[in-house]
Amino acid sequence: MLDPLLAASGISLQGLTSGTGSLSNVYESPLITADVFTDGFIINEYALGDIELASGWNNSTSELELNGSLIKDERKTIDFNGTYKPDDKTSPLNVEAYVDQLQLDFLNAFITEGISGFSGDISGDVRVTGFPDAPLLKGGVEFHKAMVHVDYLNTSYFFEERASIHPEWFGLDAIKVYDEQNNQAILTGTVAHENFKNWNFDVYLDMEEEDFLVMNTTIEENSLYYGKAFVTGYAGVFGYADNLEIDVKVRSEKGTTVALPLGGTEEVAFGDFVTFVDKDAPKVEEVEVDLTGIDLNLELDITPDAEMRIIFDEAVGDEIKGRGQGHINMVINNLSTFNMYGTVEVLDGSYLFTLKNLINKEFGVVPGGTISWYGDPFEANVDIDAVYSLSAPLYDLMAEENEQYKQRVPVDLIMQLENSLFNPDIGFDIELPGSSEIIQNRVNSAISTEEEMNRQAFALLVLRRFISPPNISKQHNAIGLAENSTELLSSQLSNWLSQISNDFDVGVNYRPGDDISNEELAVALSTQLFNDRLRVSGNFGVAANNNAQQEQANNLIGDLMIEWKMLENGKIKLIVYNQSNDYDVTNTNISPYTQGIGIVFQEEFITLSELFQLQEN
Repeated sequence: MLDPLLAASGISLQGLTSGTGSLSNVYESPLITADVFTDGFIINEYALGDIELASGWNNSTSELELNGSLIKDERKTIDFNGTYKPDDKTSPLNVEAYVDQLQLDFLNAFITEGISGFSGDISGDVRVTGFPDAPLLKGGVEFHKAMVHVDYLNTSYFFEERASIHPEWFGLDAIKVYDEQNNQAILTGTVAHENFKNWNFDVYLDMEEEDFLVMNTTIEENSLYYGKAFVTGYAGVFGYADNLEIDVKVRSEKGTTVALPLGGTEEVAFGDFVTFVDKDAPKVEEVEVDLTGIDLNLELDITPDAEMRIIFDEAVGDEIKGRGQGHINMVINNLSTFNMYGTVEVLDGSYLFTLKNLINKEFGVVPGGTISWYGDPFEANVDIDAVYSLSAPLYDLMAEENEQYKQRVPVDLIMQLENSLFNPDIGFDIELPGSSEIIQNRVNSAISTEEEMNRQAFALLVLRRFISPPNISKQHNAIGLAENSTELLSSQLSNWLSQISNDFDVGVNYRPGDDISNEELAVALSTQLFNDRLRVSGNFGVAANNNAQQEQANNLIGDLMIEWKMLENGKIKLIVYNQSNDYDVTNTNISPYTQGIGIVFQEEFITLSELFQLQEN
C-alpha cells in the first residue's frame, strides 16, 4: 500500500510496489539505479493500471533520469520519459508523456457531484513540469468516443474533438457535442483548476442550429418538474463546482414534454354537493430539495411544440395536459430558493377529471386559459375553462310534459378552474350548443342557483343526464348508471389500445340505448404523418335506433378531420372535414352530416405591418 504522498492536494494513491536498486562507485562517482513496479495503481479509488518505472542518477547534471509506462490490460496507455532534479526549486519535474487511448473514466475521481459518468478515451502528448505534488501539464489530446453525464439533467453528451491542456486550465475550442439522439451543439470555454481541485467552469453551449436534448428526468430525480426537453438557444455554466452559476435562454421545440406534479390530495370536494375524504391516506409533506450551491437563471420561451402536464394525482391519472405559448423565468439562487415567474396561455389540451372510482371523464381545455407564476412555484394562479361534451335529454329539467324534450341534444358542461393551481376554485356552467336561445333560457331558469348547478353537473358526469330539480317531479330509470359503467370500461379499453403504438391514438366508446335514445358503438382513430405535417382523426361506428322510422337513416356514425400544414410552422393549414350533426329538438329536418373544406391562417402580430411579413420560421 502506498502512503498518501499527495495528502495536501486531496489526492489519494494506492497500489502494491516492488523494485530493485543498486549503488556503485560510492567513493569516486556514485551511480544509483532503480527499477520500480507498481501493481494495481489506484488514484482516488479509480484503477489506472500497472506502472513500470526505470530510473538512474546522473552525476553530471545532478538529476534523476526517468523512463516508464502505464500499462492496462496488457497495453501501454501512457509512455513517459524525463528527469527529476531535486535541487531545482522552481520546477524539478521535466517529463514528456505520450498518451495512447487512455480511458477517461479516471476523471470521475476528480469531478464532484453534478457531472459524472466520463467514458471514452484520449490520445495525445503532454509535458509535465512543476513538483510531484503539484504537477503542471501542457499539451493537447484528442477525444475518442468521449461521453459525460450531467446528473442534474440526467442527460449524456458525446464528443470527439481536440482539447488543449495548460498548466492551470483546459481549453475547449468550438467542440462539436452530440446529445443522445445525435443532435449537435457547439461547446466553447475553459475549465480551470487549482492543482486538480477547486474546479472552475467558464463554458458556453450554443444550441441554435438543432433541437438539443437538455433534460430527461423523472419525478424521482426532480420532484419540482421533470420530463424530456428539446430546445434551441444557449446555455452558460460559470463558477466553481460547489457554487455554479447557470445561465440559460432557450426555446422549446418538438418532442418536449414537461410535467409539474402537484402532489397527492387528501380531500376532493365537488362544490357543496358531495365530499370524499380518505382518512387512511398518508399526510402529504412538502418535499425539500437541496439546491444549495446552484445559481440558475432559466429563460424559457414556451411554444406549441411543447406539451405540458399539470398532475393533480398521478396514481389515478388526474391531470391537465396540453400545448400553449408564453414565457417562464425560473430562478434558483445559491441560498436554495426556487422562484418562477411568467404566464403560459393554453392553446389546446385536455383535463382528465377523476373523482375516486366514480367519475373518470375527459374534458377538453378551452383555448385562451392561463397559468401564471409570480414567485413561489407552489402558489401559481390558474384561469382555465374545460368542457365535457355529451348528449342528454332535457326532459327532467322541464316542467311541461313535451315528448320533444326526451330527444338527446348536445350539452357542454363547463368546468371553471380559478385562483390557486394547487387548490383551485371549481365552478360549473352548462351550455346547449345548437339549441335555441329560448331553450337555453329555460334551462338557465331551471338551474338558477350554485347548489342546483353542482347537482346537475354531478348528474351529467355520473348519469350522463339531468336530474329533476326539487320543484319538478319526474320518473327516472337506471339507464344513466349503465351508461356511466360502460363509459368507464370504454375509457380503460381506449387506454390499453393506445399503448400498442406511439404513432396512433385509438379509442372505443359504447353507449347503451333506451326507449328514446340510440345504442351506439364507435371507434376513434387519430395519427400524424410526414413529420406531423398531416393530421388525420375520426370516429366510425354504428347506432341502433329503437325508432323504426329512423333506423335505416341513422344507423351509421362517421366523422373525419384532415389537417395539412401548408407551412412547417403551422400558420397556414388546409382542412377537410365530415361531421355528424346532433339532433336538435327545435329542428327535426336537420341534415345528418356537414362537410366542408377551407384554409385557416394564424399569425401573431402587434402592428398591421407585421401581419403581412409572413415567413416560414
